[in-house]
Amino acid sequence: MNNMKSDEIIKIIKDRVACIEPTYLDIKDDSRLHENHNSGAAGHYTITIISKRFINLSIIEQHKLVYKCLRDLIPFPIHALAIKTKI
Repeated sequence: MNNMKSDEIIKIIKDRVACIEPTYLDIKDDSRLHENHNSGAAGHYTITIISKRFINLSIIEQHKLVYKCLRDLIPFPIHALAIKTKI
């Protein structure tokens, strides 16, 4: 996955979290805000996701569900991930 472009990584994220059946999904590449921090080696992303799968789950459990879908993408090509979940 070396040298992947942001749009490719975003597509992979969308594909991976599809199993959570999101009714809303927004993925932002925030890497430009961290250029001096990470030398462009891996990206910083914010995911906002709404899913009925989060019903009866704590926020920590909701985030764990998202991380489970993406675990092999961290620390590369995803360096940092901010997650906002809603039901």
